[in-house]
Amino acid sequence: MMIEDEVPNERVTMDGVQIAKNITEGLKTEIERLQNRFSTTSKPKLLCINVGNRIESRTYTSNKQKACEKIGGLLEIINFEETATYEQIAQTIEQANKDDSVNGILVQLPLPKSLNECSILDLISEEKDVDGLTSINIGRLTTKGRSTTFYPCAPLAAVLLLKNYGIEISGKHAVVIGRSNLVGIPLLMMLQKENATVTLCHTYTHNLREFTRNADIIAVAVGKPGFLKEDMVKEGCTVIDFGINVVPDNSEKGFHLTGDVDYNSVSQTANYISPVPGGVGPMTVAILLSNLVLSWKQTLRL
Repeated sequence: MMIEDEVPNERVTMDGVQIAKNITEGLKTEIERLQNRFSTTSKPKLLCINVGNRIESRTYTSNKQKACEKIGGLLEIINFEETATYEQIAQTIEQANKDDSVNGILVQLPLPKSLNECSILDLISEEKDVDGLTSINIGRLTTKGRSTTFYPCAPLAAVLLLKNYGIEISGKHAVVIGRSNLVGIPLLMMLQKENATVTLCHTYTHNLREFTRNADIIAVAVGKPGFLKEDMVKEGCTVIDFGINVVPDNSEKGFHLTGDVDYNSVSQTANYISPVPGGVGPMTVAILLSNLVLSWKQTLRL
C-alpha cells in the first residue's frame, strides 16, 4: 500500500503502526483461508527465548505475543535467568528444531555478554530462522544473485517503510550508523541490493557529521538516546530510527522508550522520519510474523 508518492509539502512522520496493521490483517486472513481450505486446526507457532530481565526485551516480547495472537498464531516464551549457560539454551533450541509443531525460533537479542550470540543463533535450523539472523541467511545477503530464506526483520522493515512512502532508494546516498549483525550489516547489504550508495559509520568513524550531512537517507542503530541531532542532517533527508532506549521518568511505569534520534529537532529538518515508538518497531514484528506464516506454510507443504 503506497501511503505517499510525492515529495511532501510538510514534514512526514512515517506511520509504521498502520502499515504493520495492514500486513497482520492480511496474515490473519491467509491463515483462516488455509485452515478452512485444508480442514486443519494447525496454527503457526513461534518459540521465543528470552535471557535476563531487560525492559527493552520484555517490551519486544510482549509486543510479539500480542501480535501473534491477533493473527491466530501461537507464541511460546521460554525465559532464562541472566546466568543461563550456552548448554541450557542449546538444548532448548535443539529440541525446538526437532519439534514439527514449532515453525519459528527466535532468540531475543541482545544476550548477556557471557553468551556468544552468533554461536547460539547458528543453532537454529535454517527453515525455522524466522528472524533471518543465522550465518547462513546473513551470508546469502552478501552473495550477488542469491536469495535468502528469511530476510532479517528490522532491516527489511526499514526498506519496506521507505517503499511504502514512495521514497526513492536507487541512486541515493544512504548512511547507516551502527554495524551490528542485527541491523547495520544486513541493512547495508539490503540497501545495496536496492542500488543505493551506502556508507557504514560506527564508533571509530571520524567526523561523522560530514557523512550524515551529505546523506539522503540516514539509518541510526547505536543504542544511544537522542544521538542524531538536527545539525547532523541536511534539509529534506529521510531518517530511520532503530533505537529503543529506556529512559527513567516520573511516570507510573517509571520509564519511557525513546529512539536514537533527537526527534523534536530532527523532525524540523527531515522530510520523512520514523518515530519511536510507532515506526520500525511494529513493522519489524509484522515482518517476523510474515516469515513465521511462510515457514508454517512450508511445513504443511501448502
